[in-house]
Amino acid sequence: ETGVGGLGSSRRRPPASGSRTGSARSARSPSTRTGVGGGRGEDGLDADGGLLPSSRPDTGVTAPPPAEVSQVSNAASEARRRRAVEEEDDQDGKITPITEEMVIGIAQANATALERLTSVSLSGMCISSIACLKSCPQLRTLDVSCNRIRILEGLEFNPQLRELRVSYNRLWTLSGLTKNGALEELHAQVNQLSEIAKGWLSAQKKLKVLRLDGNRLTKLANLDSLVSLTHLDVGSNQLSKIEGLGMVAQSLEVLCISNNQLTSLAGVDQAAWLREVDATSNSLTGLSGLRRCDKLETLRLSHNQIADLSGLPRLVGLAELYLVGNCLAAGVGKAIARGCPSLEFLTLKDNQIKDLSEIRQYAAITSLVDLKLAGNPMCEKGEYVGMAKQHLTQLDSLDDLVIVERKPLEEGEGGEV
Repeated sequence: ETGVGGLGSSRRRPPASGSRTGSARSARSPSTRTGVGGGRGEDGLDADGGLLPSSRPDTGVTAPPPAEVSQVSNAASEARRRRAVEEEDDQDGKITPITEEMVIGIAQANATALERLTSVSLSGMCISSIACLKSCPQLRTLDVSCNRIRILEGLEFNPQLRELRVSYNRLWTLSGLTKNGALEELHAQVNQLSEIAKGWLSAQKKLKVLRLDGNRLTKLANLDSLVSLTHLDVGSNQLSKIEGLGMVAQSLEVLCISNNQLTSLAGVDQAAWLREVDATSNSLTGLSGLRRCDKLETLRLSHNQIADLSGLPRLVGLAELYLVGNCLAAGVGKAIARGCPSLEFLTLKDNQIKDLSEIRQYAAITSLVDLKLAGNPMCEKGEYVGMAKQHLTQLDSLDDLVIVERKPLEEGEGGEV
């Protein structure tokens, strides 16, 4: 996934062989969200579009002190932390800052002068400091992911920076970006951030993609300056409710809040322009909190505790709905047909739907082309597939079984083949 790199662009899975390719029906294929900005290739997606839990190695560095501690206490704690960091790095091996030689090597490989270098990639180099980039004032893209960096320092010399990748490091703070007002993408997933402190992101008025998944956040705060943000990924944190979106809600289009501790979607509908929401793997019991999200196209709610869809609002633009592994039993198709009349992809695997008569309810969703019901008790009945084929003639695929094959159309042709 490149999701909100879908949290970036949303990459689409190619359609299954023979399904709707070239037909006059919608050319949309189910999204494989790549989360905020670029992707979640490191975490992965399950087969039904849900995000798999991210695995974050425990690096053993303590989190920063709470905000209420005095400045003197903070300074003493920071000094202790720095000493601990140095001792840990000594045990891990030699401390490796970015050196001028490294940067010169990149410049030479690109046949350009240091002062004109625009892209630097030093991922997986055991680097602990990025303070030696002042010789690259034109730098626009910096990738220092998979290193040992704990603080961002020296970036004031790179005011042109557009994209910064610092994922899989040991960051506990995002201070150090006050001179990087041109930043458009910040990928800081899988670090040790426990808060978004005031002032850390105050200069990022052009930021569009923010990935903070796989950290230790317990709440969202101090995001008001991010007036251009469209993709936000805070999955795999410790959030128990959604609040603090502030001005971000005015521009946000893709929100990933998967793998948290949410029991409700309350607060999500502050962002009325959302196109995609991923709330996979929480403790949701209902769907209240989406009433104003009438621009939604993709909604991922797999692996929660949802037992009924009474709170599902009318989402006329919703094309994809994922509800794998919930507690749904009866009246599911009727509720979805009423609330999501334009649905194309529906996944209800591993729920508790028993009555075969439920199948008829999905006939009202005339746009539906792909339906997954496997893992429900009704699917164990012998007449399940036959009944589905009889009543759901609009489907191309049922439980990944191609029902209708559609040949590609020649240029200029129209209609179904």
